[in-house]
Amino acid sequence: MASPLFPTDTIKDVADSLGIQTLSADAAKQLAMDIEYRIQEVVQEALKFMRHSKRTVLTPADISNALKTLNIEVHSCTSLSFVFRVSCLYLCWLGAVC
Repeated sequence: MASPLFPTDTIKDVADSLGIQTLSADAAKQLAMDIEYRIQEVVQEALKFMRHSKRTVLTPADISNALKTLNIEVHSCTSLSFVFRVSCLYLCWLGAVC
């Protein structure tokens, strides 16, 4: 199984803040890999919006449109700017944009 880029310590911290005290390392790794997959899905869709608009800069509107297209709701506790920053960080990890 591949090693996730998303830090499993972050997963454990979020689980702890939600009151989940006993999250195994394997479960954290699986969640991290799932998060990476979901972010990749959103970024790929957002890049389609960017390219269709004939731009070379990804915008929060591209991310928003991608989330709507994929039927992903942004909860009130999660700001779109946070989702945009995470998506941009993922692109930097891939070496695509920075």
